[in-house]
Amino acid sequence: MAVKTEDKRVRRTKKAIREALLRIMAVKSVAQVTTTELCREADVNRNTFYTHYSAPEDVLAEVDEELLAELTEMIESGYHEGKVTLDMCRAIDASRERWVAVWHGNARLLERAIDLCCEQTLARWGTEGMTDADEGELFLRFITHGASGVVGSWLDGGCRMTPEQLSDLIERFVAVGRQAIAK
Repeated sequence: MAVKTEDKRVRRTKKAIREALLRIMAVKSVAQVTTTELCREADVNRNTFYTHYSAPEDVLAEVDEELLAELTEMIESGYHEGKVTLDMCRAIDASRERWVAVWHGNARLLERAIDLCCEQTLARWGTEGMTDADEGELFLRFITHGASGVVGSWLDGGCRMTPEQLSDLIERFVAVGRQAIAK
């Protein structure tokens, strides 16, 4: 059976709707977004919107899955090359609008992204050097939430550091913390 692909116009329309939602979510949560407002921002009519989605939350679910797939790919390829933090900082910098919306209007996705980072890191690091597995997992949650906070502050502050500087800072924080907890 052949895989059905979306035609170019559908992809373009859905992209316009997703990007419009992210622009709106930079200032308000998805629960506050109306379909009318979203259609106006995306420059599509309501019938077009309803052809693809039933509510703004459906658009957000699609954005969530897209971002998590990108994050998974970054983690998998970055770990092999030893530069996952740098790759993530560069990707966030390259699509700031999407990530500002995540930090400010999509706590559920942010938590899923943090969980994904923890799971992937735990699978690669294990609890190497940790006296107990539970402590190692808690440490990973601690540093992942901390790194998330640093990135959020960087975004809110206008990204004054380069992605390379930000990555270096996060890596130094992680290294110092890992040394302190590992035996």
